[in-house]
Amino acid sequence: MGGAISKAQAAGKKLIIEEWGSLYGSGREGNLKYNIDQMNKFKVPWVYWQLITNPDPHQGEDYEVRKPPSKILRMKR
Repeated sequence: MGGAISKAQAAGKKLIIEEWGSLYGSGREGNLKYNIDQMNKFKVPWVYWQLITNPDPHQGEDYEVRKPPSKILRMKR
């Protein structure tokens, strides 16, 4: 990530990570925590793909994370 930040700064650009995710499965929680910790450590703004409020059906390539509406409104970077 440090390389991407250096390149953005050298070009006078801002960096944001958007629509990233972690596939549903046994390593998901650790993967999410690691990636969030890294983005926060480097102070890079990010947007997760995809927060849902309905029960997660876990179909296909499952990157959705279910949160109740009250939790989504309170989520902070």
